[in-house]
Amino acid sequence: MFPLSAYSFSHGLAIDHADRKIAQPANIISSKARRYNASMEPDNAYLTDKARFLEVAEYFVDRTVEETAHELPAFEGESLMRLGLSTLAKDNAEIVFALSESPIETIFMNSLALLMIKNAIPLVIQPQVPDAPAFTKDMRAQLRKLKEFVTWYEARHDNWSGISTYIEDQVARGIMPSEERSGLLKWILYYDWLHYRDCLHVIMQAGLPQIKVNGKGIRVDLYFWIPSNENCNMVVECDGFLYHGDRQTFTKDRQRDRALTAAGLQCVRYSGSEITNDPVASSSNLFDLIEHWLKFD
Repeated sequence: MFPLSAYSFSHGLAIDHADRKIAQPANIISSKARRYNASMEPDNAYLTDKARFLEVAEYFVDRTVEETAHELPAFEGESLMRLGLSTLAKDNAEIVFALSESPIETIFMNSLALLMIKNAIPLVIQPQVPDAPAFTKDMRAQLRKLKEFVTWYEARHDNWSGISTYIEDQVARGIMPSEERSGLLKWILYYDWLHYRDCLHVIMQAGLPQIKVNGKGIRVDLYFWIPSNENCNMVVECDGFLYHGDRQTFTKDRQRDRALTAAGLQCVRYSGSEITNDPVASSSNLFDLIEHWLKFD
């Protein structure tokens, strides 16, 4: 059975009782967050099988909400938190299982996702993009537009109960493409009501065309960033021995690390064996590094 007790909770949510929105703490990673119990190793089958992983993730969401319910305003805060974490868990799983290039990445990402859920810290996983810096710049611009829309909407409506009807009307009138309907609703939930703009995002298989090795742009396994903080960027690589154990690749990896450092990006590497043998320790270690990274940014 998956060792549910291997994760411990962290309570750091600050709630504005005058509003529906859940305000995130200024320090996104709380120093109270105690990670895995390193002596307990999870059954990797729960991390590599989508259906089983989603079952465990939903259990973690329920436990997290239960543990923090006393800190949330009655009904609305608890409902929003549950909706946000549950939706995010499903979205993240879809991306991880679709884009992971190896079981190593699947295990690592899902282990990290569970750890974040149990500590009530949102982690938004995003799909592959050819140019991560350009993508993050564009997304920040879109979030500014979202903020303008929210300000406009709230000035004309007493509450958000009619937002779905409003969006349906915009689609029916041809003002908004129908494919953008669900995306806008999710963005309002994530980035306005739940303030995920202040939380960790990670792009899988992120292209960095401006950073070149032997004349070619590189692609990294994981690119961490925060929409509200342009100075927070970190690269994580998951290196299986099969593809990174030969002399040529070993040298190229060091060249990539130097190029990333020259561009101002910290690069953290985990071997495939340490991930598969102890995903608990690997994701907990990354959690500590992210905490340190944010603290000293």
